[in-house]
Amino acid sequence: MGRRRAFRPLSPLSRYSAQNAATQDELTAACLRLLAMDAIPETARNRLLVLDAGCGSGLSTAGLAARGVVPALALDVAPAMLAAAGPAARGCAVVADLGTAWPVAPRGACDGVVSVSVLHWLAHAAAPGAALAAFYAGAARALPPGGPLVAQAYPRTDKEAAALAAAASAAGFAARLVVDVPHAKGAARKTFVAALAPGGGARLAAVVAAGPPGDCPAAWPRGGTTCALWWEAAVGVELRRRWGLPPVAGGDSRMAREHAHGAA
Repeated sequence: MGRRRAFRPLSPLSRYSAQNAATQDELTAACLRLLAMDAIPETARNRLLVLDAGCGSGLSTAGLAARGVVPALALDVAPAMLAAAGPAARGCAVVADLGTAWPVAPRGACDGVVSVSVLHWLAHAAAPGAALAAFYAGAARALPPGGPLVAQAYPRTDKEAAALAAAASAAGFAARLVVDVPHAKGAARKTFVAALAPGGGARLAAVVAAGPPGDCPAAWPRGGTTCALWWEAAVGVELRRRWGLPPVAGGDSRMAREHAHGAA
């Protein structure tokens, strides 16, 4: 009789990573599209530095590295999560409470900031206003003037979603609530705060403040939200010029297909 292999049950952290890997990867890809750092050609890989705010066990960090950007810093409040992180996060992981001061130096060291499935937790902190203000202050310190931040969140209500974007505006960001359809399976809408750090060009900040000329029917379910396709066309094109990246051919995202389906 052959030797029987011992069964080792997955630890809670390993189970979390296994169950959430695909979802977190798709959300990370959506964040990079809104940062205008997707579809990076081989000649430009590993040139753009991104801070991963709330990296957990490193699923989003791995998604960044796999798509050709450099995770410059991966922050999370839980040491156990960071200890379980994969190789993409091990060299840049730092324990930090995102609702307090961020350990970022020097100022403006990162090209972009990504946060996946974190921001809504700060809205339920003991002092949510102070926690959100600290989050955006940390992001502003990490970014150059006008640098982009994209934070995906799960707000419970329209009021809470609006508060996430309002806190960014109060910190000096040019910010919009953006809705995208990031998953390959299913048509679930996800909410993002897409914003440009204080001190950037007035023209692009004015474009963000003005928003699209009308409502997008595909950008439900939250009122006052902006379609991801508008952000990519109005802001992303300019950001790609800043990064020195070629334009991206549109029409292949899930949101683009939702638009095409609605127009049919």
